[in-house]
Amino acid sequence: MDTQLIFVVGIIVLVLILIAAGIWAYVKMTKSHRLKAKFGPEYDHTVARLRNRELAETELQERERRVESFHIIPLSMQDDIRYPRGLDCNAGLFCG
Repeated sequence: MDTQLIFVVGIIVLVLILIAAGIWAYVKMTKSHRLKAKFGPEYDHTVARLRNRELAETELQERERRVESFHIIPLSMQDDIRYPRGLDCNAGLFCG
């Protein structure tokens, strides 16, 4: 093989590695932003508690998967109107 061909192949491999690294970083950043937006302060609390962002994000993703398996149905319009009022009454009992 001549030197020019080896150089071109090396440049192509280097460019492909850089593209793959960029995609990987973008996917990680997007995942982090999505989890932070979904969990809010709980995201920061979990990262602080575990002292490792990767472990915290894995735990939060496991929570997402677990919750997806729940059979959650929306409240009827009547229950939706009534529920917050009942909650306010009950909160008064606990708050003193």
